[in-house]
Amino acid sequence: MPTYATTTQYTTTYPTEEPPANLTQFLDIASRAVRRATIAAIYDTDEAGAPTDTTVAAAFRDATIAHTRAMIAAGITDPAAGPAGFTGGTVSASIGRASVTRTARSGIDRDRVALFTGLAPNALSVLADAGLTSTVATW
Repeated sequence: MPTYATTTQYTTTYPTEEPPANLTQFLDIASRAVRRATIAAIYDTDEAGAPTDTTVAAAFRDATIAHTRAMIAAGITDPAAGPAGFTGGTVSASIGRASVTRTARSGIDRDRVALFTGLAPNALSVLADAGLTSTVATW
């Protein structure tokens, strides 16, 4: 299965950010998310399954980069681990000599999980603008 964006394309889009060492993994995972989001789209592909139309290929590339950026911004460090790799934070509170410590599972984790089960809103917008997200037959 193709990866729709390269590390060079990502770093060109975000030149002031230091990319993670595993950027290729992020781009692979994001490409899968783009593929799932466009499962009903009709477009020509090459032998590897990559779009051949330059406009469609650009939309796939830009959506892949946007989804990758969303995963990195959400604090995901190991995209290959998926949602199972989240550890949550620790929250502590104390009053006098009594204290309570627990693992925090918050809306942040829900947002991170959503990046593995769907597509980041910016990435989805890129594909929608290119007409690639409709699930309704138009013929």
